[in-house]
Amino acid sequence: MTPLRKHYRRPPVVVPRSLRVSAASDPNAVAGVLAAALRHMGSADLVAVGAGAVNQAVKAVIIARRQVAGNGIDPVFVPLFSRVEIDGREVTAIRLSVYAGAPGSQRDGGAGRKGRDKRR
Repeated sequence: MTPLRKHYRRPPVVVPRSLRVSAASDPNAVAGVLAAALRHMGSADLVAVGAGAVNQAVKAVIIARRQVAGNGIDPVFVPLFSRVEIDGREVTAIRLSVYAGAPGSQRDGGAGRKGRDKRR
């Protein structure tokens, strides 16, 4: 007779729908959370205030794209203006709504037929 094995279930993955990104955020860490959100929920929002924060958010999307490529996901993001409250005052933020697209869902990445810029 074989002994009974206990099967343990992993706890459910909790991923936030909206991530706040600052200029000091580590883009690799943000990319990891973004990749998990794309795998489990199919979309996520990155909210950034200021040029440095937007830079880190875009880097995170680029890194996350590599991380989810093996799962058949080609992320697409839509940049939007958004109003957020910080320290009791409203400021304008950039919201990157990131969606899990299918591979090949972007025709040429917006860079021309051969993937390079036509300007010289």
